[in-house]
Amino acid sequence: MDGENCRYIPLRPNPFQLPYSKWSCRSFLQGWRSMGAKMPFFSSEAPGDMVLFAFPFASFQLGELIPIPADSLPPPAISSHGFQSLPALTPVSNMNNGKPALHLVALNLPFSGDMRADFQCFQQAQLAGLTSTYRAFLSSHLQDLATVVRKTDRYHLPIVNLKGEILFNNWESIFNGNGGQFNIHVPIYSFDGRNIMTDPSWPQKVIWHGSTANGIRLVSNYCEAWHTADMGAMGQASPLKTGKLLDQKVYSCSNQFIVLCIENSFVSDPQGK
Repeated sequence: MDGENCRYIPLRPNPFQLPYSKWSCRSFLQGWRSMGAKMPFFSSEAPGDMVLFAFPFASFQLGELIPIPADSLPPPAISSHGFQSLPALTPVSNMNNGKPALHLVALNLPFSGDMRADFQCFQQAQLAGLTSTYRAFLSSHLQDLATVVRKTDRYHLPIVNLKGEILFNNWESIFNGNGGQFNIHVPIYSFDGRNIMTDPSWPQKVIWHGSTANGIRLVSNYCEAWHTADMGAMGQASPLKTGKLLDQKVYSCSNQFIVLCIENSFVSDPQGK
């Protein structure tokens, strides 16, 4: 895929269909390449039943190339969901004191139940200089939270914060039925390095998850698959004061809560950091 063309594929049920604004493919790719990224994750509405995609971690059979006019406008600075681009941080190693680990990091802003969380996790991780794939710490209509991390990495890798401090012994230990109990004295940081437990940017210290204590989706309490902020819709969430990530409390989807992202597989650092 080059900067002169974008590819369209038919709109079908897919976890990565994201209705974002119509950005110029050329401008978007040039922006990502200037940050050192190999390929963006991007979606845009297109005429009819077509949607534009570019994936950083998978190959797909796509449709014919459709030229994008040279005078296309650059992407807006802020998306319709309130995310603003931030300067890239110093890249974080995915090694925990020399040992492999998976990072648990929060999005830089709270969100209502209407979110594009996987996209936000991927985008903010890239802008922070993190090269691994990050997925939302949420159950969705297609996947239970407990299965978000690659199967081979669920049992032996510790879950750490952005500074490498251990939150859980491994991914599976979060879903042993105790509600994801963790040491509240170990902070959870956002992608821009703020402690979500103390920073006022998250006035409500509650984490969306939409899951049972065992990480199984709750279809009646996950804000219509995270597509609504309606006051009458409900979502499962966990107050941080409980010291649990999966405490079982129900809230209106109109609330703006913390959204976590998990590094969903271990990738060796090519620079050996």
